[in-house]
Amino acid sequence: DRSAVEPLAQFVLDHRADEAMDAHPEGLRGSVDGLLRLGGPSHRQLLSFVGGDAHTRPFLRAYAQEALAAATVAVPGAANR
Repeated sequence: DRSAVEPLAQFVLDHRADEAMDAHPEGLRGSVDGLLRLGGPSHRQLLSFVGGDAHTRPFLRAYAQEALAAATVAVPGAANR
């Protein structure tokens, strides 16, 4: 359901630097997956920002980078969408 996209994006932004999320990373990982599955180009940009920002928790930074790379390989040309 695409109505979940903006709440997922806000959740990632709100909690990307939250140390407490280290103990339960599945919520942020699921949000990244949901944004890639349901979101558009602006959501890929958001994940690119999260994946490259020094304030993002290391597990999320790595996961966002890996998920974006996998999504780009899975859907040729996805980086340009």
